[in-house]
Parts: sequence; structure tokens; C-alpha cells
Amino acid sequence: MSFIICTKSKKRISSLNEEQVESSTNLISEFFQQEQKRWLYEHIYQLPDKEKQVMLLSLETSLNDAFISEMLGLSVENIRVIRHRVKKKLIKQYQKEGYL
Repeated sequence: MSFIICTKSKKRISSLNEEQVESSTNLISEFFQQEQKRWLYEHIYQLPDKEKQVMLLSLETSLNDAFISEMLGLSVENIRVIRHRVKKKLIKQYQKEGYL
């Protein structure tokens, strides 16, 4: 696969093999995943305490709802409702900022 690389002084054609292109694609993909994760955590930390705790425990520790509810002194249904509402809130914010 060939790409044209332009500089001020000259044009040149550079050959990249498939591994190099795939590696570049993987790096870009990793970058976007890291940016999305950074955005998510940044917005989670801005939530009220109860919502923040539920989301962090759900994402970071992979605990089940029963254990989270026991830790926070809330019902399992309440944990699920909080998580659902926060997800909707984050999606709305994500759309508002133009990412979706």
C-alpha cells in the first residue's frame, strides 16, 4: 500500500506494509478508547455522591448489584434505577457535547 507524503520541499511516495497500517489503526483506536474513558470518568466524578458511588462500584469493581446495595445501604432496585438514570444523563451530555 502506498501513501503520498507531502512536505514543503518535495512529494514522495512511502510504502507501508499491512502490519504498519494495522499498527497505526490500532494506536488510533486505542487513543479514542482512552479519550472516551477519560470523558466518562471526568463526568462520573461530577455526579452527586450516591450516583458517583454506584457508577464507580459498577465500573471499577465488577461487583453485582446485591453486593453494591449492601455496601451502600440501598435496595437492589434502587441501585438499578440510579445506574439507569445516570447512564441516560451521561448519554444526553455526550450528545450535547457533539460526540454522538
